[in-house]
Order: sequence, then C-alpha cells, then structure tokens
Amino acid sequence: MWTPSRETEVWPLLKTQKDCLYYTIDKSRPLPPVDIYETTDLLVFEIDLPGIDPSEVQIKVINDTVVIEGVKRERSGVGSGGGGLGCRFLCMERFLEGFRRVVKIPVAVDISTGKAVYSGGVVKLTFPKSENREILIRIEKE
Repeated sequence: MWTPSRETEVWPLLKTQKDCLYYTIDKSRPLPPVDIYETTDLLVFEIDLPGIDPSEVQIKVINDTVVIEGVKRERSGVGSGGGGLGCRFLCMERFLEGFRRVVKIPVAVDISTGKAVYSGGVVKLTFPKSENREILIRIEKE
C-alpha cells in the first residue's frame, strides 16, 4: 500500500543509487564493481580488479568524473584454446579484454592529491574532501 511517508523514505536511497550510475561505450563488456564511500575527511572508491596487473590500469579524473581503464591479459602459459597448459577451455567466463568504467564524483574533492593503492585485487582510490566554495556575485547597475 502506497503512503506518502513511504515515498520519502525511498527517495534518498534512489538518489544515492542514481548518483552511482556509470557510463560505458560498450555495455556488453564486463565492468569492475565499484564501491564509493566517504569519511569525514576522504572520498573513497574501491574498485575490484582481481588478477589484473596494476600497470595495465589507468585512472584519470576528468572534471567531476573518475575514468578507470585497463586490460586483463591472457594468463601466462595459456595460449589460444589453453594450449600452453595442454588444456581446452569448456567454459571461460572471466574476461580477457579491455574495460572502461566512468563514475561521477559525488562530493567536492581535491583531485590534485588523489592517491591509488592496489592490494589484494582491489584498487583503493582516495581523495581528500574539499569545502564547497560559495562566491557572492554582486549585480552592478549600468
């Protein structure tokens, strides 16, 4: 049963989910999952990239978005069809191609001091939060 109070409870959750939306060129490619959270001083992105060499990942900030691009190479010793291991894949669901993930930065941060650390298959990207700037613009008479 719909009630006005129920709608006000759901709206903040929907807004949060909307703000986490991403854009990609090819939606058929798998995308690494991203968690975004904030502390009192930091905005933190945690990006799952298991089995990916960090040197194959590029992270850029463009305006108010973070762009994560990379490629997962074929496992060493595994050639086309698994020949390097003397095997033939019957199922191969883990992607071995490039990916691109674009995520909006939801709060004001200092992008010049962002830091990324790779550990245990997860990239932890942190930005110090900055103050929202408010500038008063006076109206002049001609």
